[in-house]
Amino acid sequence: MRRRVLVGIAGAAAFGAYAVWVLPLRTILELDGQLRADARALSSVQAENASLSRQLRRDSSVAYQEHLAEQDLGMVPRGSVAFSVLPSSPLYRPIDPVPTAQRSPTQRVAGSARR
Repeated sequence: MRRRVLVGIAGAAAFGAYAVWVLPLRTILELDGQLRADARALSSVQAENASLSRQLRRDSSVAYQEHLAEQDLGMVPRGSVAFSVLPSSPLYRPIDPVPTAQRSPTQRVAGSARR
């Protein structure tokens, strides 16, 4: 009878040890893996957050907004005048400021090539 009691106590102790150590160990290992995955995800999100913060500081500056207004919208700063330079036409010839009859032999026409 005493032997049965000792075997029962040993079995209960073995089951207790199994319940205390083995069952939670699997849960602990699963939670550790999940914790590592969450740490990697957090690191990635923090890097993206830092990048977006830098972009927000840049985009909210007045100088950058003025640059975008000029570049993308074609706006001109107050007090300035915008000019559109058109490409030259192949038919354009500069006007000769001094008529040929009044020009001296050493005087050249502006824009004429030397030969």
